[in-house]
Amino acid sequence: MSFLRKHQSQSGDSKPPPFVDVDFQNSYPALFEFMSCPTYPDGSSRQLSTLTLFRDDNLWKACLNEKDQGLVLFVSEDRFGVLLEALELLLQEERPPWRKSTHKGKPGTSGKGKGT
Repeated sequence: MSFLRKHQSQSGDSKPPPFVDVDFQNSYPALFEFMSCPTYPDGSSRQLSTLTLFRDDNLWKACLNEKDQGLVLFVSEDRFGVLLEALELLLQEERPPWRKSTHKGKPGTSGKGKGT
């Protein structure tokens, strides 16, 4: 059985439905908030973060890109099953070890207007 599927293109500029995954939200509340909340607590808008997962040097690695502030947070584990838990624990710290992103776009713009 294959999991690969050809996806039908959607016409129009319809917005995707809101992200709803109660199990994910309950298991990883901080990560869920970074990935799904389009506003800050004060009501100002923000870009959603993105999460990249990969395997390198015999480790599972994750990079959370906090696009709106131009920051990234990395975590690595030898078992995939604890990778998101480790990221969640970092996000819940008082001062997570964020790094400045090396992406060329400006924070809050995701590179728009730069000819990309």
